[in-house]
Amino acid sequence: MNHVLQLLLLLAFIVIAAKLAGAAANRIGQPAVFGEILVGLILGPTVLNVLDWSVFQPGALPDHGVAPPRLYGVIHDLAELGVVLLMFIAGMETNLAEMRRVGTVALWAATGGVLVPLAGGIGVSWIFGLPLVWEGIFIGTILTATSVSISAQTLIELGQLRSKEGSTILGAAVIDDVQGIILLSLVVAFASTGGEAHVGDLGLVVVRMVAFFAAGIFLGRYFEGVATWAGRLGVSVQDLTPELAAHFGAKQGVLVSAVRDDSPASRAGIRVGDVITMAAGEPIESASDLRATLWRDPEATEVVVGLVRDKVTQSVTVTFEAAPVRQASPQCE
Repeated sequence: MNHVLQLLLLLAFIVIAAKLAGAAANRIGQPAVFGEILVGLILGPTVLNVLDWSVFQPGALPDHGVAPPRLYGVIHDLAELGVVLLMFIAGMETNLAEMRRVGTVALWAATGGVLVPLAGGIGVSWIFGLPLVWEGIFIGTILTATSVSISAQTLIELGQLRSKEGSTILGAAVIDDVQGIILLSLVVAFASTGGEAHVGDLGLVVVRMVAFFAAGIFLGRYFEGVATWAGRLGVSVQDLTPELAAHFGAKQGVLVSAVRDDSPASRAGIRVGDVITMAAGEPIESASDLRATLWRDPEATEVVVGLVRDKVTQSVTVTFEAAPVRQASPQCE
């Protein structure tokens, strides 16, 4: 079979399986991401190992004599790209103000979420007779990792992202990842030198981590001003899936996944979890509809926004302080 046809067939198979599994998970009261992860485990090397099926194996060499790439490499690259996009979405959906309010609880939860899996992984490795140095320690370290993006998506589907518990879970997931990265960096530094890492080597690791986080904080603050002009409302939105529409009680619209502090939307009372259904008298069915409607009259200082909150239809008036320079962002309005 032609390599492109193989790739299209495999992608169609994966997407259909993931969607069906997500819908099945919703039917039993679980978030769609649960079913999607489960079907990924089934299709992967753990059970079916679909990439080793004959239909997805390279065929005979083509006339030009150059062998096509194996599908494993292509799927691996697409998976890496998907991780990047998932982390981008997680960043867009993070409400820093809410996370700061639950910072202490989130910090303790995240610390427990690092220490318990670390100790458990080391203990299980010892039970199975694996060397504690460095196999056991490394197994314990990789078990400390969590997924901010999956946590955020799960909370959105459950309608709990704006709750105190949801903010605590998301904050703990972020802190857990940071602690896990630091721990993994130290373990790799020790393991790569046979456990005899010099002070200078550890110092270099620490300097790199501090520089990375400092650059992240600086760039975040620098681009905050750019993001302010990127969207008129000051919210991040996502299109409604049928499952989200049923959960939030809206027939159409876009789901508010984040609200920037001190933005026009925030001052008007728009919250995370609201579904925007109307803007300036125009029905909103997608993020592009909202973006086009808001930029149709860039000189307008007020706009009436219709929304669904807790399955109740209402409207708010959003006031803009000044007409911004047109500079749209794909999913931020």
